[in-house]
Parts: sequence; structure tokens; C-alpha cells
Amino acid sequence: MSSNKLIAVAAVTTFLYFLGTLAYHLIYNPLRSFKGPWYTKFTKLPWTYHSLIGDVHAWVGQLHEEYGEIVRVAPDQLSFTSSQAWPDIYGNNLPKDLGKRLKEVNGVANILIAEDPAHRRMRKLISPAFSDKALIAQEPLLVSYIDKLISVLTERVLESPTGIVNIVQWYNYTAFDILGELALGQSFGGLDTPRDGGGLHPWISSITGLLKNSLFHRVGNEHAWPLRKLIHKLAPKKGLKDRGTNFNYSVQAVQKRLAQSNTDRVDFFSYLSDDKEGYSNLRLTTGELISNASFFVLTGSETISTFFSGTTYHLLTNPHHLHRLTNLLRTTFSTPESMNIHNLSKLTYLNAVIKEGLRVYPPAPAGFPRVTTAYGNMICGRYVPPNTVVIVTNWAASFSARNHTHPLKFAPERWEGAAEYAGDDRKACQPFSFGPRNCIAQSLANAEMRLVLARILWAFDLELQPESKNWMDQRAFALWEKPALMVKITPRKF
Repeated sequence: MSSNKLIAVAAVTTFLYFLGTLAYHLIYNPLRSFKGPWYTKFTKLPWTYHSLIGDVHAWVGQLHEEYGEIVRVAPDQLSFTSSQAWPDIYGNNLPKDLGKRLKEVNGVANILIAEDPAHRRMRKLISPAFSDKALIAQEPLLVSYIDKLISVLTERVLESPTGIVNIVQWYNYTAFDILGELALGQSFGGLDTPRDGGGLHPWISSITGLLKNSLFHRVGNEHAWPLRKLIHKLAPKKGLKDRGTNFNYSVQAVQKRLAQSNTDRVDFFSYLSDDKEGYSNLRLTTGELISNASFFVLTGSETISTFFSGTTYHLLTNPHHLHRLTNLLRTTFSTPESMNIHNLSKLTYLNAVIKEGLRVYPPAPAGFPRVTTAYGNMICGRYVPPNTVVIVTNWAASFSARNHTHPLKFAPERWEGAAEYAGDDRKACQPFSFGPRNCIAQSLANAEMRLVLARILWAFDLELQPESKNWMDQRAFALWEKPALMVKITPRKF
């Protein structure tokens, strides 16, 4: 057969393949009754494209506004925004789609991606670290680092001719130092030797590249060769280096912590690695400790600093709420020492600001995919066939007009029971996820959020700088890719 005939046969075969694929997805695919754009019914390419450019959360949000609470965003994938989807998907503990993920460097899963038996074992071990008793014991450590943050910021702005700082960096320093002490019993010295010229600690600065690298590989694995190979090649090369950097720091931190086995300090790793009555057969291997060290750094520092940064921005762009919260804190507390976890938890408006901050800037905007079981599942009153990827897209749920009145507005009063927002479906907003795999550290996160936000606003007057006016114009690769947030800080006049 001549080369021209071979080319013709290949072209016809390819055309017929795509025609057959199109016909299947439009006519026979079990998800054909679910609404969505015509093009998402037969190809994953739109989902892939938006995932790789970092705006999949916003794209899916737009689709939900057009097509409703359930949208078919790919041939085998549905996105949901209804509050009922949380218990139906995550409360029923539908399995994760783990096969497409990039494995840990050492091949050992952390608590986030571990299969259910391993996840339950790890969660049982670590849960006492987030009890009320543990939180009381952790408070002095939290306060000591917040004191240091206030002190260092005061010193810096007094020495500066402008008093302008990139507050994202300072939130990162604080969150990372606190996490280091709580998880590994060791500070990383961010507040002791701030890297104004050199950026963040390499462990933190590697997180964005690590996440982007992992995302490109996961998204690529959703396609057949050669597209899979092409997407993998498009992954930023720096991400591969960051992946190695992150792993190496995890190894070093765990080795250092294990060398301190005789310490009386109670940190997260003391629950995971030490022998305890009734738990000795559950403790983690060294490989599991290393994988979880990286996970703790990611969730314990990056996500909490994301909240601080986003909420600070929204307060500064909404002066009424900034003034109200600042005035509340300064009139309620005469000294910083009186702002403890217990007292701050009683402030309804502070709690409302925190909830609204998490709504308008969810740390994981795209959400966490699950897969329906072999028999399918009922989700939001509809039968979803087997092996369907299902997800609540946090960003879309938070900004849906079906869930929230004036969804684009930063309005803490919606969490105080204001009549204007009586129709809000508040359960649609679940920034800590839902069910047996939800964030285990919610109590610690809430305490840290209250303490840092309250102490900053009690001690300083803040003013957003013009170059950060459009700070929310940013991309997300699993977590947000945060730009600098330039703020003028003025120590409070007494």
C-alpha cells in the first residue's frame, strides 16, 4: 500500500473514531441527561485547559450560573454547588480518584491521599493533637509567635520611611514557624531572620511549584498518549526541582525530630511516632512520617496564611467592616494579653468575618474530586452512574446566587443572621470540607485565625496600597498563587 493510501486510511480511521466517540457521548453516555455545554459532553479538553491555566474554579462557576446546581464539566465528570451535595458525596465517603495522582517521591501516601484503612489509622493517631485539651496546651506557643510577629513588624515599620510591607510574606513566616513547632517541635526561624531580599523559606517557596507539577501530571494522566505525554512535558521544570526540594526538607525535618526521641515536648509527631498504650500497632513508619511532614507544612502553613492574606485584603477594601472589627477589638480588650482563644471565640462579629473570609477566598477553590461506586450513587436527588467523577467546586458554591444573596459582596453580617441574608444556604459553604475526611485541624485553625487577625488589628492601622488594588486577580493550582499584598502599617496610637 502506498504512503498516500496509508495516510488516507489513517485520516479516515481517526475521523471515524472521533465521530463514534462524539455519537457515544451525545447519545449513549450514562451522563447524557445532565446539563452542560455541548463540548464538555465529548471531550475533557476544556477542563484540562482551564486546570492548566489556573482558572478552572472560575470557569466552572460560570457554567453553574448558566446551567444550574449540577453541571457536566467533562464526559465523565459532574460538578455540584448545592449544600446537599456535601453529605451525599463527602459524607458518604465516596472513594478518591487516586489512580491519576502523582505519587509521593518515596511512594508512600500521606493522610490526605491514603486509602481508607491507612487514613483511618493515621487520623486515629493524630486526632488527640487537635482536642480541646491539646488546644489549651498549644495556646502559649501560638501567642509567643504572634507576639514575635507584632514585635518584628513594629520594629520594621518604625525603621521604614514608608511603613509599607508585603504582608503575605509576614503571614507566611508566622504560619510556617507555628506549624514547625506544633508539628515537628522545631521552629524554622522565619520571624527571627526574615528573608526580605531572598523570599520565603525554600520549603514554603517550593509548595507552589510542587502543586503545579502534581496538577500537570494528574491532569495529563486523564488523557491517552500522546496528549498525556505532551501535558507532562508542559509541566514547569521548576516544579520538578521544587518537588525534590520539598521532599528533602521533609526528610531532614523528620530525621531531626526522630533524633529528639527523648524530648518531653508534645507535638503532632509525638502522636504519630511514639508508642502509646493501645496504639503501638498503629504508629507510622518512617516513610509515612516523611510524607506527612510535607503534608503538614502544606496544610498547616500555606492554607492558614492564605486565609490571613485574603481576609486582610477584603477588610481593607471594605472600610466599614475594617472599622467595625477594629473598633470591636480595641474597645473590648484593653491589653493584648486579654485576647485569648476563649475570649475571642465569644465575639460573634469576629467569627462572622472569619466565615465570610473563608467563603470569598476558599483556600482550595477547585475542591476535591471523588468517584461514584460500582453501583452508582444518589446525589442531590439524582442517580449518578458508576465511576463518575463528582466534586463540589468550592468557588462555584461560594459565589452561587442560588446559595447566597449578593454572592460577590463581602458581607460578614450574612453569618450574624441579618434579615437581608435570611435566604442564604450557609451549609453550601464548607471550606474545611465535609465528612470523615474533612480537615481534622479545624479547631486549631479557627483559634489561630482569631488570634492573629485580632492581634494585628488591635496593634496596627492598615492601609491597602494602590498596586495591590486588584490583588484578587490570581490563579489557583490546587491552592492560590498569591501575589504580594502591599499594606502600609502604622502602629496604633494609644
